[in-house]
Amino acid sequence: VYGIADSIHLINRYYEELDKGLSKREALLVIIRHMGVACFMTSFTTTVGFLSLYTASIKIIKTFGLFSGIGIFIAYLVTILLIPILLSLRPVPKRKWKEHKGDDAIERIMVYVGRLNEKHPKILISLGILLFAGSALLCTRVNIESYILQELTEDNPIVQANEIMEKEMTGIFPYQIQISTGREGLALEPDFLARVDELESFVASQPWIRKSLSIVDILKEMHQAMNGGDPGFYRLPETRELVAQYLLLYGMSGNQEDLDVLITPDGSYMRIASQGVDMGSHNYFKLKRRTEEKAASLFEPPTSYRVTGRSLLATRALSNIVRDMLVSFFSAYGIIFVAVSLLYRSVKAGLITMIPNVIPLVVTIGFMGLFGITLRLSTVVIFAVCLGMAVDDTIHYLTRFREELGRTGDYVLSMYTTLRTAGRAIVLTTSIMIAGFLVFLSSDFKATQDFGLLTSVALTSSMLGSLIFLPAALNVLKPWKLEDLPIQPGHEPS
Repeated sequence: VYGIADSIHLINRYYEELDKGLSKREALLVIIRHMGVACFMTSFTTTVGFLSLYTASIKIIKTFGLFSGIGIFIAYLVTILLIPILLSLRPVPKRKWKEHKGDDAIERIMVYVGRLNEKHPKILISLGILLFAGSALLCTRVNIESYILQELTEDNPIVQANEIMEKEMTGIFPYQIQISTGREGLALEPDFLARVDELESFVASQPWIRKSLSIVDILKEMHQAMNGGDPGFYRLPETRELVAQYLLLYGMSGNQEDLDVLITPDGSYMRIASQGVDMGSHNYFKLKRRTEEKAASLFEPPTSYRVTGRSLLATRALSNIVRDMLVSFFSAYGIIFVAVSLLYRSVKAGLITMIPNVIPLVVTIGFMGLFGITLRLSTVVIFAVCLGMAVDDTIHYLTRFREELGRTGDYVLSMYTTLRTAGRAIVLTTSIMIAGFLVFLSSDFKATQDFGLLTSVALTSSMLGSLIFLPAALNVLKPWKLEDLPIQPGHEPS
């Protein structure tokens, strides 16, 4: 999907140069000379976006970022070498660019966009600010949330099986609390066990927990059984000696392994093992905080406690990865800003370049907030990827605009020429990429669906930013002085 973009820009420029009367060889030299750097920068920025994923902790994400970045750069090398060779082997087309000039719907739209930018640049900038502000407001509605099975559709057999497990049984989500008494044998004291019982009852009362088990439950059941099954004796034994006798009897009955996972032989460590539904990372940390607050009210030093288990590790890892992805995203943003500033030899131009690339990212997050799409592992990856892809349109536009400005010395005239030439290619390449990513909506994997949808939203808003807000910003801010631009021989400014 991505690799075809540079090819379209090269071929579009080739036909444009032929229309000016250049020979095939001259036209090919122009596209290599002028488009080679632009295509290199677009491939470089996209590669940076993908390679930023290499900072992730999950191997599949690292591999995805590494090989996607390498693949895109190889695609650039193949394109810049192969397209000119293939064009040189075929004859000059009889139907030239000029035969369709002015009759093309895309070109008519570009001319209209140029008029808007010429007459109302400040209004367009204001609309861009309003779009940014509105999207930023919607961004506040985005939740950072991770569920174990959230990437599967509701009709997936695994999801349906999990629903049955949660409804009819105890669920698949372990939630465990480890308690260190700080003193050997303290876990056998009835008073201490009563506080453990209170903590377990608190955890069991939470809406996400379906079942909870600790040494307290075993002692209650044994106490009841040893008193003729009387429900009135379903309580903790009154003395330490009775507790020790019950545990010894339970172990001798062949169930020692059941005890070993709930209490250590010396009575210094014990565990509350709960099972519940997939509550999501937000609710998990909410429950963890409540549990720790309750435990703090029940136990004093040297007794300590902590929520533990595989579910904590998984939930914490997902949350950390989301944070790592955001950090890598902003790092990639900084690298791209520096690279673009060096390319155009202007910090102001670098800042202007970032304007149409901040908008699509904020718009995409706002879109997520509007439609309730959570910020999770599979969606946060999109932003590192889309940053590199969104900046491509801007680079192609600015490269051609700067070239035309060096020829004409006129910002408005350069804008019209750039919109009719590079703008046309931007519309074509972006439309093709959007169509390619929308195919992902047919996937049964929710992560793939969201990736296709959000990438399409980002690319659409990026195209609008590059063709509407960027020209307006250039017309108002004018980042280059004419004397600082390289003038092409034979193309002195008018």
